[in-house]
Amino acid sequence: MAIRVKPKYVLDADIAKCFDRIDQEALLRKLNTFPTIRRQARAWLKAGVMDGKQLFPTSEGTPQGGVISFQG
Repeated sequence: MAIRVKPKYVLDADIAKCFDRIDQEALLRKLNTFPTIRRQARAWLKAGVMDGKQLFPTSEGTPQGGVISFQG
């Protein structure tokens, strides 16, 4: 019933490259956790991404398809 009465909005957003340039050091500083976990997160950020047999290193951002990337 409310669908017929209230205005509707649709948000269409392409976030495929949203996290490509996130500052990894700033992200790690905001990660309020134990040093051991922070070191593991840093390793995940630096690990890069494999596409087929090719490795794409990451110096910035959170690699899409990587261990800590958002899979929504």
